Amino acid sequence: MKRILLLTGVLCCALFTVAQPIPGVQWSMRFGGNGNDVIEKIIPAGNQGWLVFGTTSSTTGNIGTPQGGTDVWVSFWNKSGRLIWTRNLGFLSGDEFKDVIYENGIFYILCSVLFPPYHEIYLVKMNLNGTVLAQQTFGGLADDIPVKLLKCNDGYMILSKTTSTDLPQHHGGTDLYVIKFQDGGNVFNVQWDKCYGGASSDEVLVQNWIIQAMR
Repeated sequence: MKRILLLTGVLCCALFTVAQPIPGVQWSMRFGGNGNDVIEKIIPAGNQGWLVFGTTSSTTGNIGTPQGGTDVWVSFWNKSGRLIWTRNLGFLSGDEFKDVIYENGIFYILCSVLFPPYHEIYLVKMNLNGTVLAQQTFGGLADDIPVKLLKCNDGYMILSKTTSTDLPQHHGGTDLYVIKFQDGGNVFNVQWDKCYGGASSDEVLVQNWIIQAMR
């Protein structure tokens, strides 16, 4: 059994030449279940608390309802360290958290889901009550693996890599696959999608918000 120890709210201060005090832990909490529970990302939810994202294979403990195999795991904690809600996302097999964007009480979770033998892109929109507002899968007839979710001036972009030859302008091997979409409330409105790369396999590199497809 693996459990996670979450520590947050560490207070530190340095006053010029005065020695720094020992950091004080405001609260701590153990959570998880009978499987492997891994935290991938923690982000502040405005001034209301913290959103915790990861993956879990647990079927018991203080997690959400198991969906099967490995799930994407989302939980919301208030500033006092109390667990407000927790939820599992995914389908019947190996699902993984990839990225998240939070804006004004709404967050968009980018996941990889497995429909054997291939992966697909899975995007979920949720609010701070833990309600799923929109969800959709993207991809073609082969492997489509998400890498990054970006905010644009007029919407969002999903960056992924794909071997699906049925996708628009696929060049061969593994391509960079970009999906441009807008939030349509309870749906995601795709404005365009396109593959980038050459005749052989291309790798997606994300560094300092610069995206390159390199052979």
